[in-house]
Amino acid sequence: MDVPIQVTTSWEDDEDDESLDQTITNVSLGGLAFVSAKSFEVLERVQVCIPALDRDNRLVGNVVWCEKSVAGYEIGIEFEKSRDVFRLRMIEQICHIEHYRK
Repeated sequence: MDVPIQVTTSWEDDEDDESLDQTITNVSLGGLAFVSAKSFEVLERVQVCIPALDRDNRLVGNVVWCEKSVAGYEIGIEFEKSRDVFRLRMIEQICHIEHYRK
């Protein structure tokens, strides 16, 4: 997949917190994976935002694995709420449609 996302550990609109632009590499039943230049701690809570969508699109999850890779770190996130998993699936389908249209 080539869906751009932003990952942050901030829960406020804090300008000091770094929002990392990433690209989803995989979507699974309960979460997603992406490659990052920065490592994350396992069990760290993160917010994932999909900037391509206009609506509120913040998903909250926990890092479940972080592995060193050639491109940096591969990170796996599991979402806490079933509605977030459903929203991610819908976002994935919208992105597939947009990718096909282009």
